[in-house]
Amino acid sequence: MAASAIPPMLAQRAALLRTRLAGRRMLLVLDDAALPDQVQPLFPGESGCAVIVTSRARMPGVATGRSINLAPLDRAEALHLLTRLAGHEGVGAEPEAANAVIEACGRFPLTVRIVAERLAARSSSRVRRGRSPDRPRLQKRPVDGPDHRPGRPHPHHPC
Repeated sequence: MAASAIPPMLAQRAALLRTRLAGRRMLLVLDDAALPDQVQPLFPGESGCAVIVTSRARMPGVATGRSINLAPLDRAEALHLLTRLAGHEGVGAEPEAANAVIEACGRFPLTVRIVAERLAARSSSRVRRGRSPDRPRLQKRPVDGPDHRPGRPHPHHPC
C-alpha cells in the first residue's frame, strides 16, 4: 500500500486496518505497548484474527481473552543468557561488570540479548570497557511516559 493511501487520522487508519483484515486469518503482534489507547484501535473486528500484546505495564480496559504475566529473568538465567551469547571469556573474567550489565537491562531477555550480541561483536572480549559507573550504558525511563521504549538501549549511550 502506498504511503499516500494511508489516512491521516487514527480512526480512519484503524478502520482501514480492520477492512484489510476482514475475512483473513492473521496474528497481530502489538509489541511494547505503553497504554491501552495505543492498542485498542488496532484490534480486528472479526474473530478470524488473534492479537498478542506485549507490555511492561498492565493494560486495564483492553478487551482480552487471556492475560499472562511474565517476570524478568532471575539473575542466574540472565547471566547464563549473557554468557552464552557474549562468550564466557569476557563475562567470566568480569563477573561484577556482567552483573551490572544484566541489572541495567532489567534482566529482560530481549535487552540482555541485544547487549550480549553487541558485546560479542566488539573486538575486545571485555564486558566493561573503561565505562565509569556514573555514566550508565542504559537509561531507565518511566513505563507510562510518552517516549516509553523499554528493553532498548538508550540511543545516546550505545552498549
